[in-house]
Amino acid sequence: MKLVTFNRVSVPSRSKGEAIVSLSRKGASSLSKDAVQLTELTAGEEIGFHQDEKKPEDWYMSRTEDGFMLRDDKGSGGLAFNNVVMADIILESLNIDQERVAFLIGSEPVIIDEVQYWPIITAKPMVKTRKKKNDD
Repeated sequence: MKLVTFNRVSVPSRSKGEAIVSLSRKGASSLSKDAVQLTELTAGEEIGFHQDEKKPEDWYMSRTEDGFMLRDDKGSGGLAFNNVVMADIILESLNIDQERVAFLIGSEPVIIDEVQYWPIITAKPMVKTRKKKNDD
Protein backbone atom coordinates (compact mmCIF):
# COMPACT_ATOMS: atom_id res chain seq x y z
CA MET A 1 0.00 0.00 0.00
CA LYS A 2 1.25 3.46 -0.86
CA LEU A 3 -0.28 6.32 1.12
CA VAL A 4 -0.37 9.98 0.26
CA THR A 5 0.02 12.09 3.38
CA PHE A 6 -1.89 15.34 3.84
CA ASN A 7 -0.62 17.61 6.60
CA ARG A 8 0.29 21.26 7.19
CA VAL A 9 3.53 20.79 5.25
CA SER A 10 2.09 19.08 2.19
CA VAL A 11 -1.19 21.00 1.98
CA PRO A 12 -0.71 24.73 1.59
CA SER A 13 -3.34 26.81 3.30
CA ARG A 14 -4.33 30.38 3.03
CA SER A 15 -4.94 32.10 6.30
CA LYS A 16 -5.43 35.65 7.33
CA GLY A 17 -2.26 37.44 8.23
CA GLU A 18 -0.19 36.31 5.27
CA ALA A 19 1.27 38.47 2.52
CA ILE A 20 -0.21 36.97 -0.63
CA VAL A 21 -0.41 37.78 -4.34
CA SER A 22 -3.35 36.10 -6.04
CA LEU A 23 -3.27 35.72 -9.83
CA SER A 24 -6.37 35.20 -11.95
CA ARG A 25 -6.62 34.07 -15.56
CA LYS A 26 -10.15 35.50 -15.78
CA GLY A 27 -10.07 38.92 -14.19
CA ALA A 28 -8.72 40.89 -11.28
CA SER A 29 -5.57 39.71 -9.53
CA SER A 30 -4.86 41.03 -6.07
CA LEU A 31 -2.51 41.67 -3.18
CA SER A 32 -3.74 40.83 0.31
CA LYS A 33 -3.98 43.46 3.04
CA ASP A 34 -0.84 42.00 4.61
CA ALA A 35 1.00 42.14 1.28
CA VAL A 36 0.08 45.81 1.00
CA GLN A 37 1.39 46.48 4.51
CA LEU A 38 4.59 44.53 3.86
CA THR A 39 5.42 46.18 0.53
CA GLU A 40 3.98 49.62 1.40
CA LEU A 41 2.29 49.76 -2.01
CA THR A 42 -0.69 52.08 -2.44
CA ALA A 43 -3.57 52.53 -4.85
CA GLY A 44 -2.45 54.51 -7.90
CA GLU A 45 1.05 53.02 -7.91
CA GLU A 46 2.14 50.48 -10.51
CA ILE A 47 3.76 47.09 -10.09
CA GLY A 48 5.77 44.93 -12.43
CA PHE A 49 6.66 41.25 -12.41
CA HIS A 50 10.15 39.93 -13.06
CA GLN A 51 11.39 36.43 -13.91
CA ASP A 52 14.91 35.26 -13.13
CA GLU A 53 16.44 34.19 -16.47
CA LYS A 54 18.71 31.64 -14.79
CA LYS A 55 15.94 30.24 -12.56
CA PRO A 56 12.70 30.69 -14.54
CA GLU A 57 10.58 29.37 -11.68
CA ASP A 58 11.69 32.37 -9.57
CA TRP A 59 9.43 35.41 -9.86
CA TYR A 60 9.52 38.81 -8.18
CA MET A 61 7.33 41.88 -8.11
CA SER A 62 8.32 45.50 -7.66
CA ARG A 63 7.05 49.05 -7.74
CA THR A 64 7.72 50.31 -11.26
CA GLU A 65 6.76 52.79 -13.94
CA ASP A 66 4.70 51.51 -16.87
CA GLY A 67 3.47 48.59 -14.76
CA PHE A 68 0.03 47.40 -13.78
CA MET A 69 -2.02 50.07 -12.00
CA LEU A 70 -3.09 49.18 -8.47
CA ARG A 71 -6.53 50.09 -7.14
CA ASP A 72 -8.38 49.54 -3.87
CA ASP A 73 -9.80 46.05 -3.62
CA LYS A 74 -13.39 46.66 -2.50
CA GLY A 75 -12.63 47.68 1.07
CA SER A 76 -10.56 44.59 1.90
CA GLY A 77 -7.46 46.64 2.65
CA GLY A 78 -5.78 44.89 -0.26
CA LEU A 79 -5.10 46.12 -3.77
CA ALA A 80 -6.23 44.78 -7.15
CA PHE A 81 -4.89 44.99 -10.69
CA ASN A 82 -5.90 43.52 -14.03
CA ASN A 83 -3.81 41.74 -16.59
CA VAL A 84 -4.93 38.31 -17.68
CA VAL A 85 -1.93 37.89 -20.00
CA MET A 86 0.54 38.49 -17.14
CA ALA A 87 -1.25 35.94 -14.96
CA ASP A 88 -1.14 33.44 -17.85
CA ILE A 89 2.58 34.01 -18.40
CA ILE A 90 3.44 33.42 -14.74
CA LEU A 91 1.14 30.42 -14.26
CA GLU A 92 2.19 28.78 -17.53
CA SER A 93 5.87 29.22 -16.64
CA LEU A 94 5.12 27.22 -13.48
CA ASN A 95 3.01 24.58 -15.30
CA ILE A 96 -0.10 25.52 -13.31
CA ASP A 97 -3.43 24.95 -15.04
CA GLN A 98 -5.79 26.42 -12.44
CA GLU A 99 -7.70 29.65 -13.11
CA ARG A 100 -6.83 31.38 -9.82
CA VAL A 101 -3.76 30.71 -7.70
CA ALA A 102 -2.28 32.50 -4.71
CA PHE A 103 1.36 32.67 -3.65
CA LEU A 104 3.04 33.87 -0.49
CA ILE A 105 5.31 36.89 -0.82
CA GLY A 106 8.73 36.70 0.82
CA SER A 107 9.16 38.84 3.92
CA GLU A 108 12.36 40.53 2.72
CA PRO A 109 12.92 42.13 -0.68
CA VAL A 110 15.96 41.64 -2.84
CA ILE A 111 17.37 45.12 -3.46
CA ILE A 112 19.03 45.83 -6.80
CA ASP A 113 19.95 49.41 -7.75
CA GLU A 114 17.79 50.71 -4.88
CA VAL A 115 14.70 48.89 -6.20
CA GLN A 116 12.90 46.42 -3.92
CA TYR A 117 12.06 43.15 -5.66
CA TRP A 118 9.67 41.11 -3.52
CA PRO A 119 10.09 37.34 -4.03
CA ILE A 120 6.96 35.40 -4.96
CA ILE A 121 7.14 31.99 -3.30
CA THR A 122 6.18 29.78 -6.24
CA ALA A 123 7.18 26.44 -4.68
CA LYS A 124 3.85 25.99 -2.88
CA PRO A 125 1.00 27.54 -4.83
CA MET A 126 -2.30 27.86 -2.97
CA VAL A 127 -5.15 26.64 -5.12
CA LYS A 128 -8.71 26.94 -3.96
CA THR A 129 -11.01 24.60 -5.79
CA ARG A 130 -14.72 25.22 -5.65
CA LYS A 131 -17.35 22.55 -5.86
CA LYS A 132 -19.76 22.90 -8.75
CA LYS A 133 -23.35 23.46 -7.70
CA ASN A 134 -25.73 20.70 -8.64
CA ASP A 135 -28.90 21.60 -10.48
CA ASP A 136 -30.83 18.83 -8.66
